[in-house]
Amino acid sequence: MPIELGSFSFGFVAGGAVVAGISHLLNKSRDTENRSFQLRNTAGEELRNVLLSTIIKIESGKHQSEVIRDDFTSHRESMLHFSHCLEGGAKRRLEADWDEYQQWYQDVCCRNSAEIMWPKEGEEAFKKKCEIDATEFIKKLISHTSPK
Repeated sequence: MPIELGSFSFGFVAGGAVVAGISHLLNKSRDTENRSFQLRNTAGEELRNVLLSTIIKIESGKHQSEVIRDDFTSHRESMLHFSHCLEGGAKRRLEADWDEYQQWYQDVCCRNSAEIMWPKEGEEAFKKKCEIDATEFIKKLISHTSPK
């Protein structure tokens, strides 16, 4: 059975087209993956910078509850932006650490003067919450932002 030049050329062209199509799809997938890593790293850097700014203010001698009360909105916005870049377990771990931080914020920073003077959970329990170093919560959040 002789090989005809026309069928050989057709097979060569068809094979080349298939290889080119697969290569294009793989490059497109790689570009999408690179963009998602870049977005994640940018959002992580934004969150890290906002949180580090708060730590610096606290370490300079300002009262932690006042600093966090002022900065919390920017923390929440940056965290939400960053969490949209995560999936699965990484996202769940970040959200669990965020929930702890947010609970501390609500328990300590969002009280009016009457609630501070006469805390619902008792004076000792409230004092314990106030003694917690908020930078520990913030450092846990920062640990999630390492570049990939």
